[in-house]
Amino acid sequence: MSLAQDIFDIIVEISGSLPLSLSQIENTVRVALPPAANLSNEYVRVFRSTSEGMKPISGVELRLPGQASRAGDGMVILSIAPDIRIEQGQVTQRFGAGALSVPTPREPVDAPVYLVYRLPWGTLSFGFARSIPSYLTRVVLDPSQK
Repeated sequence: MSLAQDIFDIIVEISGSLPLSLSQIENTVRVALPPAANLSNEYVRVFRSTSEGMKPISGVELRLPGQASRAGDGMVILSIAPDIRIEQGQVTQRFGAGALSVPTPREPVDAPVYLVYRLPWGTLSFGFARSIPSYLTRVVLDPSQK
């Protein structure tokens, strides 16, 4: 099985078992996600991996609604290991054509270009480096953006 297929399988598993929960994400990506107290507040609880998860994922961040939040869902951000070479064509082959979201001039120069999919459960975004060749750097699953 390819590393691209591994990532795609993780995405399908997470999106198929909504709503998001800490135990579900830890079991899916096989890495502990301790609380990131410095990033959390009454509106959002942030959990972040402190070590690499299963390759090809180099980092995981889970954001869940805090006590004061009106949002019912959270989001998951998967960082892809820099040595993984997944191109946009591999994503479109698996998920179809998505909407391109290009960073504005005000965003950092290394902000990724996103391929965005609006799905019944929420938004799935694939971030690609702006270098040539352009490889996948980040995947965002956001059930709150339906």
